[in-house]
Amino acid sequence: MSGPAVRFVSIPTEMSNISDLCIQINLQRGAEVSNDDTIKIFKNLAFGDFEITYSDPNDGSPVTHKMTGLYRQKVLDYVYMLLKNQYLDEEKFISVQFTLPGMPRVIVSAAKFNEVYYREHFYELMSFGLDNLENTTPVVAKLRRNSYVTPPPAPRRPARLNTTRYDFEEPSDDYDTDNGRRSMFWREVERSPTRDTRPQHMFFDE
Repeated sequence: MSGPAVRFVSIPTEMSNISDLCIQINLQRGAEVSNDDTIKIFKNLAFGDFEITYSDPNDGSPVTHKMTGLYRQKVLDYVYMLLKNQYLDEEKFISVQFTLPGMPRVIVSAAKFNEVYYREHFYELMSFGLDNLENTTPVVAKLRRNSYVTPPPAPRRPARLNTTRYDFEEPSDDYDTDNGRRSMFWREVERSPTRDTRPQHMFFDE
């Protein structure tokens, strides 16, 4: 049995207030793209909200729903329910493809969503993708093939360091020293709110 077919996504938009790119999720029933359920998420750059378009081929009688005026947390609530539904569904899709701006597409077996780890990971991936919608634009390459120059190799990175705060020196209020700058950084980290603002009932469980 062959693996899932890759869906190539290219969705231009002529609406100036809508993000150039979108997040697309293909819920795959087989090799034919025409049988996929698809979800597309765009961002309205003028107002900061999002719109979601859901399309179901519905055995030859297509159904499309559009939700507009959704703010970030509402979109993430939608993603949470979508991922948990993959776990609960008695007739699961075969696989799910995630296409996000500026990142390689990812295809995962729908059965993987039975595990909390996968639901949490793709929830976080979608959160990351929503942030990138505003900052990612398509680029058309203009270089001729024979004009490309291979850049020199980057210097080797040192071995990975443990960067927990306990590796740093004692805090200092003197910003002009390395130690002082580190201290200022960690104070900012402690003051900043946690990124994951989900209410407790929106965390995945078994």
